Amino acid sequence: MLLPLRTQALAAGVVLYLPDQRREGWYFRVSGPEGADLKRSRLVGEARRHPDEATATVLACVAVDRNGGRLSKGFGWAARGLDTRPAFTLAHARMLHDVLPCPPDSRVSVIATPAGCITASADAHQDGQELRLN
Repeated sequence: MLLPLRTQALAAGVVLYLPDQRREGWYFRVSGPEGADLKRSRLVGEARRHPDEATATVLACVAVDRNGGRLSKGFGWAARGLDTRPAFTLAHARMLHDVLPCPPDSRVSVIATPAGCITASADAHQDGQELRLN
């Protein structure tokens, strides 16, 4: 689900930091379109301990609630150390819940769904505000 987003961002000149799937706390800095594929990011990306230049992060999720609570497959380790940056995720309708069945491992501020985007800002944590995409 994130491959098309990574591909489009890299084609637009955005530099991405992708979490290393084998080493917790490490990232690959990629700037070319060949880095969109996670399997290739290890070969074409520059290993970085800290994504210092990153201004936002896109995180995969297993489930997310309308208030921005996120559950991941990796217990949130990809999000650790990125707390000061806005975080976004993509979710299908079945992944989106009003309330998660357990505590989230991290938080996101925007959830992109096929129907539109849901903002989960500090003001909207009680009830997510939906925005429609055209």
